[in-house]
Amino acid sequence: MKKKRLKYSIILAIIIVVIGIIVISLKNGDEIAEEVKPKKQVQIQTIEKQNEVSSTLTASGTVIPKQYTVIRSLVQGTLEYITPVGTDVTTGESLFRIRDGSIENNYFNALQNLNQTNVAVADRISQAELGLNSAQARFELAQKNLETVKKQTDQASGSTKDAAIITYNTANNTLNQVYTYISVGNITNYDYLYYGISTSDSNLLNEAHLQYLVSAEKYLAFFGEIDEDNLVASLNELEPVLRETKTILDMTVLLLQNASGGQGLENRNLANDRVIVAGYQTQINQYITSIQSSKNALTNTDINNQLSIDTAENQLALAQIELDNANISLQNAQTSAELERNFAQGQFDNASYGYGNLTLNSPFSGTVLSQFIEPGQQVSMGQEIIELGNLSIVEIKIDVDSEFAKGLKLNDEVLIDGQIKGMITELEPTGNITSGKVGVTVQSENADEGLAAGDIADVTLSLNYQETGLIVIPINAATIEPTQTYVFVEQDGKAVKKTVTLGKVFGNKVSVTDGLVEGDNLILRNGVFISENIEIEIIK
Repeated sequence: MKKKRLKYSIILAIIIVVIGIIVISLKNGDEIAEEVKPKKQVQIQTIEKQNEVSSTLTASGTVIPKQYTVIRSLVQGTLEYITPVGTDVTTGESLFRIRDGSIENNYFNALQNLNQTNVAVADRISQAELGLNSAQARFELAQKNLETVKKQTDQASGSTKDAAIITYNTANNTLNQVYTYISVGNITNYDYLYYGISTSDSNLLNEAHLQYLVSAEKYLAFFGEIDEDNLVASLNELEPVLRETKTILDMTVLLLQNASGGQGLENRNLANDRVIVAGYQTQINQYITSIQSSKNALTNTDINNQLSIDTAENQLALAQIELDNANISLQNAQTSAELERNFAQGQFDNASYGYGNLTLNSPFSGTVLSQFIEPGQQVSMGQEIIELGNLSIVEIKIDVDSEFAKGLKLNDEVLIDGQIKGMITELEPTGNITSGKVGVTVQSENADEGLAAGDIADVTLSLNYQETGLIVIPINAATIEPTQTYVFVEQDGKAVKKTVTLGKVFGNKVSVTDGLVEGDNLILRNGVFISENIEIEIIK
């Protein structure tokens, strides 16, 4: 019995030892597993205050051609031909043809009647017209004289304008050379080259520096583009810039006459500068005189041209009076003939309207989008025949929240369907009272026909806001729950939850008014599951 108990005791001891070894192994295994457990890899955004916010917004709209029309029939008849759907047509190209025997017969009968009436009228008045030949010849001579005078005045105006344009452009180029020479770096820096010059006349130096600032400001504000339709106005805009430039050049010449170097001028040849600046001074003085001469020449040319034209027109008026007097004797014969011709012409015009509308030409270059009738079918007046659009330029109208619209402006570039460039061409000034939406029109050159009329396209807008001292984060970095809104930040290699208060939404971004401070490392979720206090690894 004792041996049997001893045997059981040994077996029990062995079992206990084995169980202990297994427990220790499992524990060590867990520790090893915990040691090698990988950290969550995350990206972060270091919080900084900013004064500008850029984000994107995507909205959808229907693609429509910028040029678009539905063409209706202006006559009735049988459709004989219609341009197939998808065909590209040019301006003036025939779109369809309608046949109607009644309209065609009326046209040809009216044409024949008009031709016969014209022959009869010409025969009756041919004798009476012999008396008008002399007056007609003088009238035609006066007309040719007027045409000649107009050509001569046009040539005179053209020569005067050409000279004025040359004067304007050369003066403008010289202005650019002057300010490039007497400025340090870009003229927009307002840095006068000779401000540090050594001179005994400090008052002149200060006055020259102040005058430089005035002259440079005047020059930079100058538009510099000539209006060839209003040359006098352009010359008037240029003249005060030249006069201000003359003043700074006069002062600079005086400064350089007695200058002996100075701060920043050690490597300059002042003698050479004196010659160059004096040369610019002479040129500017000449341009001031030339500008005044050009204005006088333009004014005098206009006056002289008008006098010449008035004289030629008076001569033509006198010739017209003589011709009218000669026509008085023909009034009776011409009146009856004219009534007949007008009646025949009226009949022909009415018939021509219907005949001309049996075919209709394209009002613009584009593509046939659809047809409303097929060849062989009857057409009634006003019936829709064909739908035409120019797909080279398309528009998409979308609606955005009024708050988002504040980040948009005309001519902003947009992206359509992620690949086609466009721009904003219309932006409603105020939002709809009911919906709070602002209408936005986007236009795109569709040369490769990547957009089809009627398609629903996604338009991605770039929103740009100017705000001061904002903390802005991606919307998807925040978790919004009924009781709290929070984000995760990195602290000592772990994810730490922070409760935040959100403010204004900027497209796919949102401002944080409380809960984050500058320097916080915000964890960007980007599809990674984050829980509090897990260890994380920051990746770029």
